[in-house]
Formats: sequence, C-alpha cells, structure tokens
Amino acid sequence: LLEEVLLEFQGTLLLVSHDRAFMDNVITSTLVLDGKGNVSEFVGGYTQTMQQLKNSDSATSAKNKNNKKPTRAPSIPKTNKLSYQEQRELESLPDEIDVLETQQSTLTEALSAPNLYQDDPDQARKLNDELQQISAALDKLMERWASLEA
Repeated sequence: LLEEVLLEFQGTLLLVSHDRAFMDNVITSTLVLDGKGNVSEFVGGYTQTMQQLKNSDSATSAKNKNNKKPTRAPSIPKTNKLSYQEQRELESLPDEIDVLETQQSTLTEALSAPNLYQDDPDQARKLNDELQQISAALDKLMERWASLEA
C-alpha cells in the first residue's frame, strides 16, 4: 500500500529505508554518502546504484593500474578505548539524562499553569530559572554522551 501511494505521489520525498526491494520499486534517484563528507547522486534504485558504483570502482582501479602509481593502503583509524571511569560514566549518562528530562518536563508543566504568572510571579521566576539551569545541565550531559560515544 505504501509503495502504491508513493508511486502516485508527484512531489519530491527524501526516503531512508533498509528494504532494498522497496527502494528498487519506489525511488528514482539515490543519494550515496561516502563517509568522507561527499554525497553522490545516482539515477535509479538500490540495485542500479550498486551496479553504477561497482562499474565506477572498476574503472578507477583500471585507471590506477594504467597509471602505475603506487597506492597507499588506507590508514587504519586509531580506536580510542574508553578508560574504566569513562565507560562507567557512559553507562550512567542515560539515567542522568532521563532524570533531568523528567525534571524538565515537570517544570515545563508547572510553568504552563494558566494563573501562575498572575498569582505568584516570584515562583514563576524561580521555576523559570531552575528550568534554564536544568536545560544547561542537560545540554552538557548530551554533549558529554556524544563525545564518549564518538
């Protein structure tokens, strides 16, 4: 049903899927990310794109053989292992983030009370300050989590 609806769709749609058959049946153009910051566009679905990539790789390797330039083996990126403390920190971060997100949603809900600002503006100011502190702490935890994951 989804394939039928998408085939009738007249606009442009960015689609991400793991289903190769689905992509072959629906898409007309494929964007390929090479992991080095480059994006290439190919006409057709998954199968056609893989064939085009295979052909271009064959042509590149044939060109390199004809030029007889020595090729360097790709360098193996160093993997930075996490220390024991960093691993434990990484494991605890989701729980800490969850606690802060819960506090954040509770404060947001409290601040959305209709009469809060009229009845108790000082309390509203305190809640707002606390919400900003929690948001800043949450941002720091998310950045730390991202850096440990990388």
